[in-house]
Amino acid sequence: MDDIVKVVGERIRYFRKKNGKSQEELAHQASLHNTYVGQLERGEKNASIESLYKIHRHLESPKKSSSATLRAD
Repeated sequence: MDDIVKVVGERIRYFRKKNGKSQEELAHQASLHNTYVGQLERGEKNASIESLYKIHRHLESPKKSSSATLRAD
């Protein structure tokens, strides 16, 4: 289970940086605490479906589908 938590965190960080956002900016836009976003990115916390959805909404590329953005390769 720890592996998936780390993979999700790495994907959040990757897409956040790709979108040129800071943790604080993403947290504010997603109505989450900035320390929570950091904990997710480091794989220290399990994200709820609701939190993942909030984050995804602010990192989604308009040219890609939702499933492509969340795919863990």
